[in-house]
Amino acid sequence: MKRQILTSALVATALMCTCLFSSCHSKKAVTTTAYSVQQTESLGLNANGTRLLMVSETGPNKDEAIKKAMRKAAWEVTFYGAHGNSTATSAYPIIDSPTQRDIHRNYFDKFFANGGKFSKCVKVVNKGNIQEYQGDGEVMVIVPVEVNVEKLRKMFIDDNIIER
Repeated sequence: MKRQILTSALVATALMCTCLFSSCHSKKAVTTTAYSVQQTESLGLNANGTRLLMVSETGPNKDEAIKKAMRKAAWEVTFYGAHGNSTATSAYPIIDSPTQRDIHRNYFDKFFANGGKFSKCVKVVNKGNIQEYQGDGEVMVIVPVEVNVEKLRKMFIDDNIIER
């Protein structure tokens, strides 16, 4: 009798352990990207006075990543300047005071929103040179973007964000 109870207890314990461990199996970690976003690089000024940048950005699909890259290009030229391999390809930001960004936060939120005014000053050039990398659920693109710095500056002057 004791042997039957002991055997039943061992079988029940084995079943419980099997159920417990089978529900706790390790799942494969889902990675968002298999790459890293690179720093925006200025390639210099074009003959028409626009600045050419190589911008990398991620998104759920290629089109969204390109839109984010265009916004990033305008944002960086506005607040961080353009950084290249030499002083000839680098430039100061349009707005070099961090307090200006805070003072005019509502303006910049609207300016850099989807379809905002910034989109009139940026465009993708040479669409054949867009590099695309697939990750788990995300796409990273490296895009050549042209930013019309003078047009951006004029918009900020006209909207009383900066002075001449």
